[in-house]
Amino acid sequence: MVVALERAAPETSEVPSDDEAPEAGAAMSTPTTENESSLTLEDLLTELRKRGWTLIRWGRLEAPELLAAMFHRGTSADVFILRSAKDASAYRCPIIGDSPVFCPPIVAWQYHGKPSWTLHEVLALEEPGKPGAPMNIEAPHPKCAIPPGLPKPVNIRPLRQNR
Repeated sequence: MVVALERAAPETSEVPSDDEAPEAGAAMSTPTTENESSLTLEDLLTELRKRGWTLIRWGRLEAPELLAAMFHRGTSADVFILRSAKDASAYRCPIIGDSPVFCPPIVAWQYHGKPSWTLHEVLALEEPGKPGAPMNIEAPHPKCAIPPGLPKPVNIRPLRQNR
């Protein structure tokens, strides 16, 4: 899987260590175990699929223009958008009627920064309705929208769990 979407060699971006700070003003959760802090971005994307997220790729497998992941929660959706090896966004948006998940009119939570931090933050969100779950209603940053003019997307279904 190509993670660096700028047609560069694949990168093994790791979840930042405790002494690396995310972008200013961003909420921060710290990895809780040594294993968790050494996961690569590809490991975390695989974890998304294991948790039931659908991955969406725009462009060729070997050089995608954009990669996103979405987890539908009934009345809301969690979304992760990977633009490059250094730029990602994640947000939770309410699903109201047929509101577009990849261009939400409002969000309950959003985070923009390095891919590993962004993915870590969205995976750490509490489920809707549980204590600590985001309940804000705010205007989405422009990075919460998928840009127009991308090739037709390819959906990559979640991995099945043997239970």
